Amino acid sequence: PFITPDRLTVAGLVLGLASAGAAAAQWWAAAVALWLVSRVADGLDGTLARRRRAHGRGNDSEAGGFLDIAADFVVYGAGVFGVA
Repeated sequence: PFITPDRLTVAGLVLGLASAGAAAAQWWAAAVALWLVSRVADGLDGTLARRRRAHGRGNDSEAGGFLDIAADFVVYGAGVFGVA
């Protein structure tokens, strides 16, 4: 399948960084919209991973969890810098 939990995580990361860039440019409406879509992608990646694992199509690797938390920290940090 094309949509995987890791791809959702990376999409959330890219959208979050775009949100920080929009905030830095003071495009507030775009920044908020990108932030919200980024957080939706972040929320869906874990749900999709658990669902795939329950159906025997996922793996028990911790790499996806690490990618998720690392992406979250990068997005939150970039958001602070973008607004500042």
